Amino acid sequence: MSPTDLASRYQRISSRVAELGGGKACLMAVSKTQPVAAIRALYDLGHRDFGENYVQELVEKATELSEAGCDGIRWHFIGHLQTNKAKALMPWVFAVHSVDSLKLAAELAKRWRAAGRTGQLPVFVETNIDGEASKSGVSPTRLRAMAESAR
Repeated sequence: MSPTDLASRYQRISSRVAELGGGKACLMAVSKTQPVAAIRALYDLGHRDFGENYVQELVEKATELSEAGCDGIRWHFIGHLQTNKAKALMPWVFAVHSVDSLKLAAELAKRWRAAGRTGQLPVFVETNIDGEASKSGVSPTRLRAMAESAR
């Protein structure tokens, strides 16, 4: 895609999100499998929220882009997260969209504080609405209790 096409499409989508979201919606570009150059092109247009679903890929891209002067990127982790990988995210992550257990929520909070981050890490509780064993997430009947405990 040419830089002109990218800029035009980005402006159109951004305007639509702003219009529909009343200024309260966040447009996140899912950058998984995309090269750093593609992320940089969108960053240069002013975009700051990017989502990754593999810890190693997020860390590698975040490191490279930070070293290139792309400050202010808000990295969203959108994949299944194992507790043993939470520590690696802490220097970079802005929000975690896939919290599916109190154990993971507690580990994220612990690692957040240990990394010297202020405030609270924004998290989203992943819900398994179909009850499929092959999918992760909290059952709808446990959602309220999970969210209150994670808070």
